[in-house]
Amino acid sequence: MQTARGLATLQNVFKVPLLRRKLSAAARDLGHTDARVRLEAIRDLRAPGAEGERAERIAVLLPALADTVPDVKKEALLALADLEAQEALPAIFALLTDGDLGVRSIATLALGEIANPGDEEALARVRPLLAARDPALRYQALAAHVRLAPHEAERALTEALVDEDAELRSLAIRLLEEHVLPKLEEFPEKWAALITTATRDGSADVRLVAELVAGQLGLTLGYSELIAVVNRKRKVREPRDEQLAVELAGRLRLEAARPGLASRGFGTFGFAVDPFRWQARAGLTALGDERAKALLERALDRGSYQERTLAVFAVGQVGLESFRSRLEELRNRAERLDLEVLEATLVQLDEK
Repeated sequence: MQTARGLATLQNVFKVPLLRRKLSAAARDLGHTDARVRLEAIRDLRAPGAEGERAERIAVLLPALADTVPDVKKEALLALADLEAQEALPAIFALLTDGDLGVRSIATLALGEIANPGDEEALARVRPLLAARDPALRYQALAAHVRLAPHEAERALTEALVDEDAELRSLAIRLLEEHVLPKLEEFPEKWAALITTATRDGSADVRLVAELVAGQLGLTLGYSELIAVVNRKRKVREPRDEQLAVELAGRLRLEAARPGLASRGFGTFGFAVDPFRWQARAGLTALGDERAKALLERALDRGSYQERTLAVFAVGQVGLESFRSRLEELRNRAERLDLEVLEATLVQLDEK
């Protein structure tokens, strides 16, 4: 009979995917002497559709926070964060002073995911970490702090925007967009100034994130990093950033992005495979391209269900008001597209 260790070795050598453990087997393997087996058991408990009720899985995972191997503790922290296991908070508090930096960082992440906003004990543990020596720890502390203390977010983010670590500055801009700006009835000049300053940051990644936020706010800038992404002159780590760059190129009518929009929207020999081709076509239409406009019109009139829905979505993202009447005509043809996307697009056009 094959042992758990033997199965782990077979998986490593031959890349054979193992069947997911049942709860009882995972609980047993969390006591195995091989850390690799313990890790795989936790991953099985994290997997979508993992067997066992939430409470049962939490009970099995909690002892793993005391494991002697940092990777096992980190995986257990992530699994408990997925389960929003408030039962784990006392143990997580203890791990904030663990001897392993990676464990401390993931414990901070888990604390931010599990604790309730306003939890004073959790906040008392997180606040000092905003000034931690290690950037990775400050990064997780900032994300956790903004979630747990939204009323303190403006101050924390303002300070983070001048942090020495570029990734932390990028995170501050993303958190500003996600947690602060949507709650403001009016857009303060101070935030416009801070975001504009960030578009001149020494890090290209920070400049791009700042331009993506500035573009959504309609600030007047050069948008050189955004244009470079659209024109495929630079790569991004997040597909969402690339999609947003393509959408903003059209929404902001950035003529310098036309080559990238054309390449994405028309492809080679008229066959486009770019995942954001419909947004590119909408952007080209905004720039006055008749060929792109004809493709959008044809999709709305005679396209498949998927093509029509994607075209409608792109119209909304780029803000093509001239297509409103065509969209309204589609309201009574539920079988032709996703009506939720259609209604959301019409709301977007109203907000432009």
